[in-house]
Amino acid sequence: MAHHEEFHHTYGFRFSDTEYLPGFPSHPVAQVWAVGWENITHHDYDWDGAKRTDQGIYVIQYTLAGAGAIEVDGHVHMLNPMSAFIVYIPSAHRYYLPSKSHDWEFMWIMLYGDAVDRHLHTIINEYSSVIEFQPDSSAVRLLRQIHSLAANRAITDSYQGSAIAYQLLMEISRTLGQSQRDPEKWPIAINQALRFLHDHFSEPITLDDVADAVSLSKYHFGVCFHSAIGISPMRYLTKIRLEKAISPLLQSNRTIEQIARDVGFANGNYFCKVFRRAIGVSPGEFRQGKTYAAVGDIKLG
Repeated sequence: MAHHEEFHHTYGFRFSDTEYLPGFPSHPVAQVWAVGWENITHHDYDWDGAKRTDQGIYVIQYTLAGAGAIEVDGHVHMLNPMSAFIVYIPSAHRYYLPSKSHDWEFMWIMLYGDAVDRHLHTIINEYSSVIEFQPDSSAVRLLRQIHSLAANRAITDSYQGSAIAYQLLMEISRTLGQSQRDPEKWPIAINQALRFLHDHFSEPITLDDVADAVSLSKYHFGVCFHSAIGISPMRYLTKIRLEKAISPLLQSNRTIEQIARDVGFANGNYFCKVFRRAIGVSPGEFRQGKTYAAVGDIKLG
């Protein structure tokens, strides 16, 4: 598996225009406080929700790779890829890098406001503080887009920040609503295949490998997977690899060839060809900031 370098890439928002723009409430109904993308490798990473200085803020955190843990309501939950949690600050919870995990890569966002409180409080009560999102769900795609906007300093005023907060709340609800319907109809083998693909994306796996992992014939597995997910298993694997390449392209000095091999491509040339077809620019141009618009909606067709 690829080695994950530690990094911290966070952005906070303190909009001065809330003081004078007409029609913006002094206590926003929905607003973004901060957003980040991090990979943690040290075990002193430990947040106690009852002791934090931030007040009146919700944290939404989504695991991309590795594993973390959260203790909430007296139960410890492992946070593997596709796991997310929603917690309120201050409240009795604790999330941390457990001793048996070597690294934990995740994206997070902090929201506040009356509408945020009502909406996320309802979600926690109806579902749980710990939930699961598919990597290509609308909520995760939007979270990636928000981080890209922040990295480009493209979130410039409180109206835009509030619109983003509302949109994320709606996409979380949409994603949870869809997950309550669709995955329950999927064969167990499809969920097993998704987990296998996310666990082994950096390895030279084939369709036969995935089919063998879920004990199905290659043909039958391919038909079932496409019916449930909407694309073939290998195209889904390509999408995972492209998404995994975004962070090191933006936040490391590794060469494109190194990144290509780390995320599972055979070589840099093939990676560049696939990346340009999906994103619209080369990896080098993307690294230089030529575009961020397509990051959350990688097109493979």
